[in-house]
Amino acid sequence: MSGAVLAREEWIEHLTIFRAIFHEVAVNGTSMPFLAISYEK
Repeated sequence: MSGAVLAREEWIEHLTIFRAIFHEVAVNGTSMPFLAISYEK
């Protein structure tokens, strides 16, 4: 149970980081191909 909770917290942390990166992309208007590649996998 505790392992699942830890995994979930880690996943939320990753989502927050990705959201921050995409926010930067949207604000700067730049494209980051490596993000598109990572999401295709």
